[in-house]
Amino acid sequence: MKIDKLIKNLKKQNLRKGEYAVFGSAVLAIRGIREAPNIDVIVTDKLWKELLEKNNTPDEEGFIRIGPVKISNWWFAPTRKDIPSMIKEAEMINGVPFVRLEEVRYYKSLLNREKDRNDVKLIDNFLQSTKTTEPLRLDINTYRKLINYFIERMDRALGSKIVSMILFGSVARGEAKGSSDIDMFIFFDDSKIKRSEINRIIISTIVDLRESEQYQELAQKKIFPEIYPFLISKSHANDYLWVFLDATKEGIILKDTNHFAAKLIQNLNKKISKLGGRRSKLASGKFCWILHDNFFHVLKEQINL
Repeated sequence: MKIDKLIKNLKKQNLRKGEYAVFGSAVLAIRGIREAPNIDVIVTDKLWKELLEKNNTPDEEGFIRIGPVKISNWWFAPTRKDIPSMIKEAEMINGVPFVRLEEVRYYKSLLNREKDRNDVKLIDNFLQSTKTTEPLRLDINTYRKLINYFIERMDRALGSKIVSMILFGSVARGEAKGSSDIDMFIFFDDSKIKRSEINRIIISTIVDLRESEQYQELAQKKIFPEIYPFLISKSHANDYLWVFLDATKEGIILKDTNHFAAKLIQNLNKKISKLGGRRSKLASGKFCWILHDNFFHVLKEQINL
């Protein structure tokens, strides 16, 4: 179905602004990448409850279907961000909020269906064709003002609830591009604050950063950074995420209460060394870790974040 007809059907539902966003293939259709058979809409739990109270009954798959409009407060595939975050960060196109194309590419890249593999290729081709020359080989110094401002905001909002913060990824390696995320581990004291609450505060702060002088200064240079936080509770700090291994090589500690993060890195380095582990660079330029036949030897217990 043509995307303009799908949008017309969606607008008839009068969904409340800030409580929904278009997801799935319609995000491709609005950019002319390919047509969509229907229009998937993700909504907040609050709006979902209101729709149920209006006698909208989910079908056997769990969707509320109103003509070509499919509504849900969940998604069938893993996503990088939760639904409230994707809704809050959605792009307004023709008066309708659309989840960012990068988020659609991410979940489709995890699926093994032929149509999803084809969509990933179409998205990549589209992004390549619309990409302007962007800055390359950026390091922490490029982002220093923005990162410092983010830490300041976190200290004001959360204080001692934030235990440690570690920068890693392309920015820490000095290999960032203008479109790169600022990857950051944030350890929080779960005896003082719940994960859901700290996640809400951090996401809100990250969105607000886009209006800051520090962000706008970077944007003028075609640098559009998004801080991408990996939250780890203090009580589960020894349940190392696989990606935390990179922090032993390139991690830059931004904040560290009582050397908490430094000790974690030191202990993990000892375990890796004992196993004879190492990080290797692949021909593609990406890295992989060679550890032990049984990865659980590296862990204190099963991963549970």
